[in-house]
Amino acid sequence: MKKIHIFNKIIECKRKFIARLAEFPLLKDNCTHFTRNRKLTCTRLLMLILSGVHTSIQLATDDFYERINRKEDTVSKQAVSKARTNLDPDIIKEIFKTTVKETCKCSDLELYNKKYRLCAIDGSDIALDNANELKEFFGCSGSAKNATTAMCSVAYDPLNNLILDASLNPYKTDERTAAREHIAVISALPKKKKVQMLYIFDRGYPSREFFAELVDGKTSFLLRTRAKFNVDFDKVTHDEKINFEHKGRIYNVRVIKVVLDTGEIETLVTNLSEKDLPYDEAGNLYFKRWVIETKFNSLKNKLELENMSGRRPVTVFQDFGLRSTWLILWHVSNI
Repeated sequence: MKKIHIFNKIIECKRKFIARLAEFPLLKDNCTHFTRNRKLTCTRLLMLILSGVHTSIQLATDDFYERINRKEDTVSKQAVSKARTNLDPDIIKEIFKTTVKETCKCSDLELYNKKYRLCAIDGSDIALDNANELKEFFGCSGSAKNATTAMCSVAYDPLNNLILDASLNPYKTDERTAAREHIAVISALPKKKKVQMLYIFDRGYPSREFFAELVDGKTSFLLRTRAKFNVDFDKVTHDEKINFEHKGRIYNVRVIKVVLDTGEIETLVTNLSEKDLPYDEAGNLYFKRWVIETKFNSLKNKLELENMSGRRPVTVFQDFGLRSTWLILWHVSNI
């Protein structure tokens, strides 16, 4: 993907978003909270959040007002915190969604086999502040069940280095549930005529129900399974079509065995034909998903996803939408 092309698209989408800001009910109380204080307007609050809060809220606020040449208007951290509780996090998410939509319109996106756009889906635990509101909303992990934790799920295009969708969920959310939501969102994204999505999953996702849903939905997939997941799958030695039953219906999938450099044998399952996915390419195609691990590393370590600036669900979701957008821009800058 051409760097200048993608940057032009991002500039375009930001301009469109700014033009549409007036259409949004920015706050849950329709901005009535701000009518008495013109120093902290809806737009200023939004831009303050978008600029990022890497230090204390007060320092970040003072720095923001200085940068917009209105140092005399700076407000207290209490005012910012109270205002953020009224800001709908979907506004931040809309910026992320708009950015994704515009990048997907690029005409030179790389495809697999000239017809498939790849999407690797994976999840990771995210440590959050042990505030009571966050514990109640997201749940906890750990042996004592007292460490506030969320489940972050990301859908990533490894050929074009782009995040297509991301979600932050309660800790006990099943990864397949998050994957279903990603597929629904991504199916509505712009793409060239006759281009299809090809989803790649690791061995934490397989189930008969999930296989059946993907086949019924005519969703192309490549998925790794665990040993003993299915006896018939285990018996395959090379590349074979296998039937399985789910709720009285018979489904057909292709089972491929791949030998790793270590001698270990991996079992891959797909609904692609030999023409669309030759046996010799199956292993290399599956392992393209491993790049998604670096995206979680970027979110956690470079963009400090686990260092949220708030202690309430509403502010955590605001921060998550912001970090997801930053991740797109950060990787685009390295194309």
